Amino acid sequence: MSLRINLRLLDIVRKASEGKGREVNYVRFEPWKKRFPDDADVKQPFKRCAPEEVGVSSDYLLEFLRNLANAPETAIHSFMILRKGAVIAEGSFEPYQTKMWHVSNSLCKSIVALAVGIAIGEGRLTVEDPVIDILKDRGLPISSMLKRNLKVKHLLTMTSGLSGNEAVAATENDWTKAVIESNQLFAPGSHFHYNSMNTYLLAVILYEVTGQNLMDYLKNRLFAPMGIENIAWGKSPEGIEKGGWGMFITIEDMAKLGQLCLNKGKWNGRQLVPETWIAEMTKCRVDSKEGRGMYGYGYQVWMGKRPGSFLFNGMFGQIVYVIPDLETVLCFTGGSDNMFRDNATNINIEKYFNDLFPDKLGPNPRAYAKLKKYEEQISYGTAVEDAQKRFGVCFRGYNIKRIKKNAMVLGAGRKFNVPGDAIGLMPMYMQYVHNNISEGIRQVELRDNRGTLEFVVTEGENVNVIPVGFNTFLPSYITERGEEYNIATKATFCINEDKVPVLKIKIVFTEAENYRTVAFYFDQGKTLLEFNENPSVDMILDSMDNFFPKYGGAGALINQAIEKVDPDVIGYALRFTFNPKVVLEEINE
Repeated sequence: MSLRINLRLLDIVRKASEGKGREVNYVRFEPWKKRFPDDADVKQPFKRCAPEEVGVSSDYLLEFLRNLANAPETAIHSFMILRKGAVIAEGSFEPYQTKMWHVSNSLCKSIVALAVGIAIGEGRLTVEDPVIDILKDRGLPISSMLKRNLKVKHLLTMTSGLSGNEAVAATENDWTKAVIESNQLFAPGSHFHYNSMNTYLLAVILYEVTGQNLMDYLKNRLFAPMGIENIAWGKSPEGIEKGGWGMFITIEDMAKLGQLCLNKGKWNGRQLVPETWIAEMTKCRVDSKEGRGMYGYGYQVWMGKRPGSFLFNGMFGQIVYVIPDLETVLCFTGGSDNMFRDNATNINIEKYFNDLFPDKLGPNPRAYAKLKKYEEQISYGTAVEDAQKRFGVCFRGYNIKRIKKNAMVLGAGRKFNVPGDAIGLMPMYMQYVHNNISEGIRQVELRDNRGTLEFVVTEGENVNVIPVGFNTFLPSYITERGEEYNIATKATFCINEDKVPVLKIKIVFTEAENYRTVAFYFDQGKTLLEFNENPSVDMILDSMDNFFPKYGGAGALINQAIEKVDPDVIGYALRFTFNPKVVLEEINE
């Protein structure tokens, strides 16, 4: 990766921590994301049945799901489990909904691999094709002989050796040029080095050989035949789908893609993806331990623990886990701090789904009723319980009506100016992943609208009016620079250990892995505003080594420059950027 990209990345961190994030928005932004439609329905839904009808105990499934839900590191949003092509368990934690799409992160890399297989089946390319031959019309200079040996299969297996990684997406407009011209860390095929820009190059290659963007190419070949309609995929500044991330898809449609692979590329009797490609794609091809994958990697898919199993995996808990000999597909969305394949959810799957099931069990209505009741009632707790567990605060009274009344008395009717322009309503992680950088919150207001607390945020040209619940989440949506995001909001009011009244508002981005916590501290005539987000900034710090490769050659020179920057300084800057605190200026009208 070029020194310029690394320096730009460090500049983003530094300027954002100084409240000057807009000054280093290197990437062109064009709004594309629309609000998920309220009237969306599922086309070609799966059959539903009691688990016992396909040989799985309802008690066993309930134990599995409870174990997952009680493990804080899983942070599951929604789940769907299939056996023999039927749904045997499904549900979502409040305020998430199984019917709504969810960002898939790296899970969609495997969908790019399906597109490659379809194109190979049509004779448009092979895995042995040199990348530079396919991209020759782009006029990109080839800086080393090693790049002349770079083939499609190296991109598929994450063994390209290209250093241009996800940092390119935050610092450059011509992603293809930046990646192809980046330093070569090692000879193609010699090491596994997980890098989302490999998948982006596959998306570019598919455009070159088909003349269509991924969504257009797959529409009639894959999505329409499977009834997948509620899907969206963000694009790079070059106008090509990001490939390795940025897809929004419902959990049932995720499950369809897993079932398609289990069916060896066939859907309703129609061969959508060549059977031979499914076999090639899901075969272990490289040791992936360097990428925190214990069982190997195929063509844009991870290998499972059980022989023959494989998974589509996206950071923070987006998973499609396929176990062919058990005829089982398990799907999850989530928002954990874990970015990698060896996460708590996958470890639990491999513990519980590692033995054969019988074809059928006798009916167990009582156990099935307990499972269904659990699916219908799961949540992460009430506003009070949530605040106790997550915020570490002490309460003066637990009555929801009293909490809401106290919040209204102290907070409603107050308006504040927010100093600087460093704070955005959308979590910082989402801002940079979607290239939708905030113009800065200028003003916030709390008001009572016929008994409902409203949190009003003026940010750039946007004024978002957010209804806030107390004993439950209230759904709504916000607009950020022309893009619409579904949210759900819940608050609590308390007296903390320092005897300071605190109003905490949790804003959940129900289509994504993130939520924001906004806290007002009303401290003796001074009001402090604090923002936090989850997944946390610690996750970003833990993943910094992914952006700065440790291999030799030119990459080592870059690392020497990076290592001159005090990591404690970077950590402080990031924590201030992601979790800012400011003293508000009250507006008396």
